Amino acid sequence: MSNQQAINYTTILPPAVATSFVTDSGTAVPLANILNLAGGNGTVTTGSGNTVVTNMSSPFVGVWEFQNAGTSGVTDDIFTLTNTTATVADGGSAALWKLTASDAVAYAAGRIAVLSDASTWTSTVASQDSYMSFQTCLNGTVGTKAILSSTGYLTLDAGGVQGNYKLSFGDDGAAAFNKLALSEQISSGNFFYGIGVSAPSGNNEGVSLWGGCGNAAPDTTNCSVFIHRIDTGTGRGYVGIGLGNVSPTAQLDVEEAGISGTTNNILELTNSTQTVADGGIGILFNLHASDDNPYAAGGIVIISEGTWTSTGSSRNTTMELKTVFEGSVGTKVKIDSIGNVHRVGGLLAKRTATGAADYNPSVYTSDYIVAVTDTAAPRAVIISTEDEDSGTPSVPRIFIIKDESGAAGTNNITVTLESGGNIDGAATAVISSNYGSLTIYIDETNAFII
Repeated sequence: MSNQQAINYTTILPPAVATSFVTDSGTAVPLANILNLAGGNGTVTTGSGNTVVTNMSSPFVGVWEFQNAGTSGVTDDIFTLTNTTATVADGGSAALWKLTASDAVAYAAGRIAVLSDASTWTSTVASQDSYMSFQTCLNGTVGTKAILSSTGYLTLDAGGVQGNYKLSFGDDGAAAFNKLALSEQISSGNFFYGIGVSAPSGNNEGVSLWGGCGNAAPDTTNCSVFIHRIDTGTGRGYVGIGLGNVSPTAQLDVEEAGISGTTNNILELTNSTQTVADGGIGILFNLHASDDNPYAAGGIVIISEGTWTSTGSSRNTTMELKTVFEGSVGTKVKIDSIGNVHRVGGLLAKRTATGAADYNPSVYTSDYIVAVTDTAAPRAVIISTEDEDSGTPSVPRIFIIKDESGAAGTNNITVTLESGGNIDGAATAVISSNYGSLTIYIDETNAFII
């Protein structure tokens, strides 16, 4: 036979065992009679006094293998362990493994125990709850390292305590971490990727996520994300998430190492379809009201000044800063692609001189003051449709047209809207006095003189 011997317990009967034998103080009945395992050379009983020792010897060398004919859909119990007295809470049956040491003595090395989860194990089905304890040896002491509960919950590094969730990690101690490795750092250069729970410290327990920490052992100083509860002192607290920051002081606290002369992009926002004129992407801020509902309170928006393409010259943007007035979100400040700053539809400080020509851009501009510097001939100032559209009734676009040449009384300056809209109800407005000026605001369709 091979080193791995097969024993079919359904066909091999136990060896004959004497029903009694003479001891030093009488006749004893060996309990070995109830054994139903093949014993090789037989079951031998020895003893002294009233002590009965039953030894099973076998000529087989190697590993025993127990076999049984399988039945479809049926799990056969090939090996059974049973205790003989009523089981109380945390009592039960176990299999113990021993390893023989160099001193030829076998020491306990591991154990699997099935224990009662009920106060007393009875014939009542409702009382028959059990848990399984997996025990290994550390520094000569066999202790529970994992528990599988009656509900199927698994607790690792259990310390003898069952968890309340499908997968739990026991407390490693005040100075340690519980870590779940998704990619173990098994040698130098192999980065650790995983999740860890830091030791409790007051109310500031933390969860660490590592996305690779180099050759260093994973700890809170080199985690990629750190999440913990921030105690506000009011008993409420909130969760703080630190990205690159292991001590977040806000609900989102992002930190990046600075490099001299370099600006790091800590937050990146991208839309997913091609951007056309006046399209873009933004951040909206909401505030909760007394009715416990959030309402829009402001925003920051980046919009394209034209169709956004792979050609560099087509990529021009405007930043809009939005606030709320009487419940309506509106743009209050614009910063255009060439750095001009507009406030409430107008420019804070931008003057455009016409020279010896009419003013007729026919595109969106950032102009605020249109300075007519040459009136050697009559001049026309035509506000583009794009500039008209940049104003709204609540936040209109403002223009100031000024005769800086001082000769508009001779050669008038005529102002019109490219779209055909009216100015104070008329098709045109005229500056006909030397050094005269005209201030208008445009509501997206028509203009009005201030």
